[in-house]
Amino acid sequence: MSIMLPPACVHVDRKSDTHSSSSVDVEIGVGVDNIPVVNRDVSIPEGTYSHAMLLIGTELGLKTTFEFATPQYDGEGNQGRFCWTNGLPIVWGYQDYEAMMMTCGDEPDPELSIENFKAFSDDSGGVSAQILNQTTPDTVYDAYLLDDEMELATVSTDNLGFPTGDAKYIWGVQKFNSPPTITVASNNVDMAFKITDGMGMGFNGYACDGSAACVEGVNVNGFQFVVDAD
Repeated sequence: MSIMLPPACVHVDRKSDTHSSSSVDVEIGVGVDNIPVVNRDVSIPEGTYSHAMLLIGTELGLKTTFEFATPQYDGEGNQGRFCWTNGLPIVWGYQDYEAMMMTCGDEPDPELSIENFKAFSDDSGGVSAQILNQTTPDTVYDAYLLDDEMELATVSTDNLGFPTGDAKYIWGVQKFNSPPTITVASNNVDMAFKITDGMGMGFNGYACDGSAACVEGVNVNGFQFVVDAD
């Protein structure tokens, strides 16, 4: 399974230390939950850092294969124990079964499918441009959708109930429960995404092939930004 992250701008906050990255394309799997954010060596001044901030684009790419105990259907009626991303865009809601970005069969051939992230879900079942005070075992974080590098995006739902808006960036602000410290003795600093929950798969409740629900889509769960120093 692989994920493509867009170019990133990373801020590790003690004063104003910023590092930029080009797109990162990495393989992840069971037991491998840290995805590097910065694809080059960087230098961070000594100090204790209470926060990390990450700015990325809204286009995320996923390439993966799932294996099931029993055969599953895709939107075109193909059936098999394997279902994989087929290169079609990842969208929120499908009007055409044949537009679904998952293909099922017995010989996987995954391709990179791109999602243009539109909105977060809110507690009332609607959509929002921000999620606040999210907690993990190691951090507390907020995440925002921006239409430029300074302004909160406008998000809504269209007449079919699907998210829409003008978001171009995802900005995450994370406070560490145990702030990492950089000293003269530090040998390595790792900055990464942590995807503890892996990927989630969705099933369409309609009978795509006339008799059973089908595998509809897939996305990443549980983004967390981590900084470790040793």
